[in-house]
Amino acid sequence: LAKKGYRVIALAYKLLGDSKQVEQAKDARAQCEENLIFAGFIAFTCRVRKDTKAVLQKLKEGGMQVAMVTGDALLTAAHVAKEVAICDTHDGVDEIDMLDFEKNEELIALVKSRRALASNGGRREKKSKKKNDRPLKPILILEQDSLSSMYWQSYDDESK
Repeated sequence: LAKKGYRVIALAYKLLGDSKQVEQAKDARAQCEENLIFAGFIAFTCRVRKDTKAVLQKLKEGGMQVAMVTGDALLTAAHVAKEVAICDTHDGVDEIDMLDFEKNEELIALVKSRRALASNGGRREKKSKKKNDRPLKPILILEQDSLSSMYWQSYDDESK
């Protein structure tokens, strides 16, 4: 579910028999969180604003670097990042270049020069790169197996 952008919360409860157990539960968090009865999961979405992808695209066109800082679970964050085009996807769909619709030649030249600077880490470039020339950056997840060995797993196809 998290890989599809859902936030997932596990629910559990504990029956407290008398006032002494209630007081112990208030005093110590560990007391509350042991010997719980699993009640299920809640999965919900928190959709991004409709204009987020377009705003981020404009920032990128202006030469800005975009990063996402979140407290979401990794798979949820990766889904959101793909949804708003912060990171590349492998679906073969190109983003719409708003410069194709721009008529102001001065603005077009400015945006193209900012893009060239951004793609070169701030260094000037003699000829501009095409957007599709940059390599795709896959999303990798650092996982741990049952033997406590660490390995990298692909987000897209779950291969190791």
